[in-house]
Amino acid sequence: MRLRIEESATFREARPAETVPVVEAVKGHWRPILIVFFAEMAQTSYFYLTAIFTISFATRQLGVPKDVITRAVLFANLVGLVAMPLIGAWSDRIGRKRLFLAGVALATISMFAFYGAIASRDTLLVTCAVILAAGVIHPLMFGTEGSYFPELFPTRIRFTGVSIGKQLGTVLGGGIAPLVATSLFAQTSSTYAITGYYVALALAAMIALGFAHETSKSRLLG
Repeated sequence: MRLRIEESATFREARPAETVPVVEAVKGHWRPILIVFFAEMAQTSYFYLTAIFTISFATRQLGVPKDVITRAVLFANLVGLVAMPLIGAWSDRIGRKRLFLAGVALATISMFAFYGAIASRDTLLVTCAVILAAGVIHPLMFGTEGSYFPELFPTRIRFTGVSIGKQLGTVLGGGIAPLVATSLFAQTSSTYAITGYYVALALAAMIALGFAHETSKSRLLG
């Protein structure tokens, strides 16, 4: 596909970026970079806390059988495989910002009950909790950002702008989330500390997205 597909008309018509696109992106488009950064922190940290960190945490600390939690993550990813394109298409109709914010809000609410459900060690409850989190709520953010983030930037520096915000957000969000969660639980012996950590990231994302505009019906910036 990459060998045969043509560039979009918007990209072909855009004026060239500066010699160093990152300079133009940081100097002239730092606001959308920050929006992407905070939104990406909330998105990636939620997935890592509910699908990656949970595998070891549930088995070692909460006594959940390993086959139960790994199957739950597998089922969640299968549900997400279907949910992602459907949510992406839905965002074309009702707006990307609305769905992403809904995902952040539902993720925040779900964290207050997620680890309690896992600690129950009930196979059905554990499976449903992981599927709801990683297979339904997370796609509201992840299935939307592929269109939303690039549309926040002009065409000529779109790749650079998104990359800066997304990669930094991924490293400082999902990348360190399991380490932070492990440290918080070791110090407090409570999952509420982990929940508080995510709530802080989610609030930062909501504030940042409050400064973003809806893009689904807008013409791409030149």
